[in-house]
Amino acid sequence: MSERITMGMSIENMIKALVDGNPGATSACVKILTHTEDSDALDLLRLDAAGIYGPNIWIAYKDICGQDVAKMQIMLRSGELETALKANPEFQYYKERENVG
Repeated sequence: MSERITMGMSIENMIKALVDGNPGATSACVKILTHTEDSDALDLLRLDAAGIYGPNIWIAYKDICGQDVAKMQIMLRSGELETALKANPEFQYYKERENVG
């Protein structure tokens, strides 16, 4: 898996690289940044390292975490989010679409 975020990217470009134009994913990433006390991008880097992109960010935030950004951050930091996503049938669908094109 190739990570999408590179050194020297602005926060805006990091979000664009992660969300694939998905408005729900954009909203979730902005909420992650504004919920973090020091507004750092570590959780964005964690999403990238876990290979969680586009609609899967929205699925994680909305369906798995119940739109609770704190819960999403805890699950992301512990590695539980990736495991929970893999158990979601929509995850595989969107994962396969990432590799097309």
